[in-house]
Order: sequence, then C-alpha cells, then structure tokens
Amino acid sequence: MGLFRKKKIEVIDLEKLNAIEKENKMTLENNNDECDVKKDVLLDFNQILKSQKEINKDYESIIHEYYICKIFSRVALKDNEFNAQLIEIDKYINTIKRKIYNIERMLESYKRNGEDSLSLEELFNNVTETLTYEKVIRSRFKEINDSYYGHIKMTTLSVCLNKDNKGLERFYENIHTFLSKFKSLTEAAEHIYYSSGDFLTDLVHQLVECINDSLKGDYSKKYSYSYFLDSEVIITLDVKEWVDLFNKIRFTVKLIQDIEMDKFLNLKEKYEHLETIYAILMMRHEIASGQGKSI
Repeated sequence: MGLFRKKKIEVIDLEKLNAIEKENKMTLENNNDECDVKKDVLLDFNQILKSQKEINKDYESIIHEYYICKIFSRVALKDNEFNAQLIEIDKYINTIKRKIYNIERMLESYKRNGEDSLSLEELFNNVTETLTYEKVIRSRFKEINDSYYGHIKMTTLSVCLNKDNKGLERFYENIHTFLSKFKSLTEAAEHIYYSSGDFLTDLVHQLVECINDSLKGDYSKKYSYSYFLDSEVIITLDVKEWVDLFNKIRFTVKLIQDIEMDKFLNLKEKYEHLETIYAILMMRHEIASGQGKSI
C-alpha cells in the first residue's frame, strides 16, 4: 500500500508563470538597453576625448598664426576693413579660449566626481562649437593672409622661424614694449639704424668669447670677430648688412645653444633684443620699399 500511495499533485498556475517569464524578459531587455546606453555614452565620451586632443592641437597651430598676424600687422597692406578683421580675430581667439577652458573644467570634474557630475550633452555641444570656431578662424586667417600679408619678404618673416607659441608671445611683447617708447615705427627704426653700433659690437665680442669657450678650435678660428664684422667701430649698416649679420649671429648662437646651454643663457637677453630691433628694421624696410624710400 505504501508504495502505491497517491502523490500530492502540484498545481501549476500558468498565468502566474507567464507573468513571471514576462517580467524576467522585461528585466533582461531593460538591462540590455541600459548596457547599450552606457556603451553609447562611453563611445560618445571616447569620441569627445579624441576631439579634445584635436581641438588642442589645432589651437596651438591657430595661436601660432595669430601671433604672426599680430606681430606683422604694422606692415600689412591695410584697407578700411583690416582693423575690423583683426578685432574679429581677437574675438574668435577669446571665444575658443573660453570654450577650451569649459571643456577642460567639465572633464576635470568628471575625473574627480565620476559620471554623475558630467552633462554629456553640454560637453558635446562645447566640443562641437569649438571645432566649428577653429574651422572658421582658419578660414579667416587664410583670407587675411592672402589679402594683406602675401607681400611680406622672407627676410622679415625669418626672425620668427622655429619659435614656439611662448617664444612668439614673448617676441610680440618685446616689440610692443620697444615701440611704445617711440611715436611711430619709423622713429623707432631710425633710432635703431643710427644708434645700434655699440650694441652690435658688444654682442659680437660676447658671442666670439662664448664660441672660444664652448666650441672646438676649428670653430674658434672660423667664427672670429672678423667673420661677423669688418670693423670695431660701426656707424650704420645698410639693410643687406643687417640681414647678413643677423643670419650669422643666429646660426652661431644656435651652435652654442646646442652645445653649452649656460653660455647661451648669458647671451639670451642681448640676442632677444637683436631679434626685436632687427624685426622693426625689416618691417620699416617693407614699408619704405613700398613707398620707394630708404629706411
């Protein structure tokens, strides 16, 4: 009897089972959707980081063009629209700076406080707008360069070769400070033209001394004082002589900088002054050439 006792029959509630299955299915779908959303957010965020690197790289290039534009604005072929266009460029630069700051601030907040602190939409909008502004300003630079700067000679522009943005900024400030002591570019150039003899001879003597201390015998023989200047007394140099002297000094200063940094640092202030007065002379020469005059 015991073996044939009836088992208790389990009654299955099909409606309840279907409801449970439906709930589990919905939960799984929601989890998958959430994973997909997080995946999309992650992909967007990674794209934003990639775009930020592109923005910063382009910004460095834009700032380089910006300082070149500002430094040589005095010798541009100006018309009634030129100053307005420079003001527009200034506004674009300030806008890009502000947006880059906002992007970096939001990303820094994300690093410190996590995903909840980040408005991905706001970050995305800032990145997109900044990329657009950079594209626009590049187009504006091309128009300005083609319209106003295409005539400038390489002898004038060469002083900016191989300068990074900090170097260009310092160069711009040095020129601005020097010119602020004079009523005009012409007056500053005339002062340089007639009163730079002692400065140039002192600079060359110090440079030759550094060469003798820093470089081997062959260099010392080649780069003696007579390599740079024919006389210990300089009254004036013409434009061709200025260009020739500047190129020689720039080349030999580079030799010292590569071999003995301390020696270069001793010359740095004087060399930066040489760059400043050379650039002013060359800019004045650009204007004078266009007017059929001498410095």
